[in-house]
Amino acid sequence: MTNQADKGEGGTTLKIVQAIMARTATANEDLLLYAQREKVDVALLQEPYVRYGRLVGLEASLIRIILAPGFRNRRGHNIIHGATIVVFNPALAVLARDDLTCDNFAVATVSTTEGSEINLISAYFKYRDPTAGLINTLRRIKRACGNKTLIAADINAFSTDWFSKRTDHRGILVESFIQEEQLQLANRVSPLFTFSGPRGENNIDITLTTMDLFTEINDWKVIDGEITSNHRLIAYNIGRGKSIKILKSKKRFATDKADWVLFNAELVTRLNQVRDDLQHADLESRTELLMDAIN
Repeated sequence: MTNQADKGEGGTTLKIVQAIMARTATANEDLLLYAQREKVDVALLQEPYVRYGRLVGLEASLIRIILAPGFRNRRGHNIIHGATIVVFNPALAVLARDDLTCDNFAVATVSTTEGSEINLISAYFKYRDPTAGLINTLRRIKRACGNKTLIAADINAFSTDWFSKRTDHRGILVESFIQEEQLQLANRVSPLFTFSGPRGENNIDITLTTMDLFTEINDWKVIDGEITSNHRLIAYNIGRGKSIKILKSKKRFATDKADWVLFNAELVTRLNQVRDDLQHADLESRTELLMDAIN
């Protein structure tokens, strides 16, 4: 079966989501289910759950992934990645911008079947990193991309411009960047905040576009309850034509014929081998050890 774009009067529509995954495997599973149900074309993610360079649960052959480089957590064994771009729709031509992708920034150019190109940047402003330095990196990437550029970012900054409860010094720096680069803010007023955690709720996730793309962004919204994360899913469309047809991923595991007695015995053996580490390791390291035992 060949995927073809349904061309409407206004061309085609790309269905985009952006999300902060809180580095949980469950969030990856949630995203896949949502993408299949809603026929999402592309997801721009921050803090994804990655093990050994793979987005667990999103390894289907038709899915393309652009993953930012990572760093090793000093308290764990895994590599921590700040940002990624996941292309669910095989009808889209994708160019991974390896020349621009770097720590906490994933960059790609996608082309629809009618030849329109859009540059995508997934950006993660790590709270402990200086905002000014992250802005300088984003500025360099944005200028290299040029026109028709979309930026989805977890900026960890407050500003009333994106409907936060207040503006902080980080928000002021981001506001200046937006003005200097003549970017447009796509965020809309919503009854839901993008972040909801034990310390309260606020808006710290933004969607930016170059001026030539801004009028094509529509139906921007915050959605509750779709992913297991302390950030809510953000969804929107680019373009006002018909959607691009997408194939659903086939089931990858057949568990109905699994030998669960053998599985349980093997699992117990592996857990016994790492019993001491499990007792003394931190939560993240325990999670890694358990995942290694199961896989």
